[in-house]
Amino acid sequence: MRYVHYILFAAAVLLLFIAATAYAAERVGFVDFSQILDQTNEGRRINQKIQAKGEELELQAKKLDLELRQMKKDLMDKRAALTEEAFNQQAEDLQKKFMESQQTLQKAQMEAEQFKVQMVKEFIGKVKTVANKIAQQEGYSLVILNMEEMVTNVSVVLYGSENVNLTNKVIRDLNAATSAEGSK
Repeated sequence: MRYVHYILFAAAVLLLFIAATAYAAERVGFVDFSQILDQTNEGRRINQKIQAKGEELELQAKKLDLELRQMKKDLMDKRAALTEEAFNQQAEDLQKKFMESQQTLQKAQMEAEQFKVQMVKEFIGKVKTVANKIAQQEGYSLVILNMEEMVTNVSVVLYGSENVNLTNKVIRDLNAATSAEGSK
């Protein structure tokens, strides 16, 4: 179902692009989001925050794994001293702890993904504001955000001439805004 939405979205954007280019007087431009994310001060900070969140999750997973391995080793070391019933009970408790840790990690992964989505969504809003300003100043009727779809790595803009690529202008304005905020 998710792929259908991506395909429909891509088709709709493509139709908009074709319709817009059909009018000779209309100007259409695009911006490359991944380039903006990589080459702006704020984009790099967002990438660092997302990476830090991922590293934090990885550390949490390793810690839980080490803890569970140690508990299993301790249980196996004590096996001869335990009754069959006591051993089975502790093995069951260990299994429950393992299941709980898996649920905790899944929840943390979902939170990390939501964090990433929120950070990117907010940044896209800033990119949109800057792109709108440039589009109005330079007479563009339509500006498309070129963003790779994460599952298939397919982008909406398959080709765009450099004379309608507004990416560097958006990067320049975003970095200027960031520098101005930093100097206040």
